[in-house]
Amino acid sequence: MNIVKKLTVASMLCAIVATPSFAVAKTERDTIRVSFHEPSRYADIDYDGMNSEKGHQLVFEQIRSVFAETAHHWLPPSYQLEVTVLDIDLAGEYEPHRGANFPRVIKEIYSPRIKFDYRVLDADGEIVREGSETLRNDSFLSDPTRAIKGNQEVAYDVSQLIRDWGSKMKRDKLS
Repeated sequence: MNIVKKLTVASMLCAIVATPSFAVAKTERDTIRVSFHEPSRYADIDYDGMNSEKGHQLVFEQIRSVFAETAHHWLPPSYQLEVTVLDIDLAGEYEPHRGANFPRVIKEIYSPRIKFDYRVLDADGEIVREGSETLRNDSFLSDPTRAIKGNQEVAYDVSQLIRDWGSKMKRDKLS
């Protein structure tokens, strides 16, 4: 009987602790919307080397997460960010002639790129800024943190492009 009470208390505590983070996630999703337009036409979202839906979803979730993380630093409260991703090209390439299980080949000539449209809306739903971006980093291999963090994220190099864009948005400040 004691074990049942302990489990019940533990379950209730987990529910209480989990509730605020759910609310934050819900607010974040309402504030930042990222959509992917015609992903079948993207240059390279092949994370796992097999062109799988699961691999693509891992890339999309990483991109959504980084836009949310970045916008958190510059987007004023009650504002919204809407992003439509038009193309993604992950750093490196799979070279089929090397065999089916060969890893992604990373060279300067295979630089990361992302193209997207964005709109920033104020609390009244009015557009305060909008634009189109094509971000690319031809010197991505010179990034000193890439060696450490490059294998920790699904789409590290594209994520860095978004983070750099977010830093620029923070410096430019919304009027």
